[in-house]
Amino acid sequence: MSKKDACYHKVKARYKVFPSAYASGALAKCRKVGAKNWGNKSKK
Repeated sequence: MSKKDACYHKVKARYKVFPSAYASGALAKCRKVGAKNWGNKSKK
């Protein structure tokens, strides 16, 4: 991952351990929904 976009920074700020399985999963989800939409409502 060479591109450090808005999602990258958001996920990195949220997860203390980075990179990790959770972080990469969140990163993929963030890119799917978009940086603006990610993190607003979290479904578990």
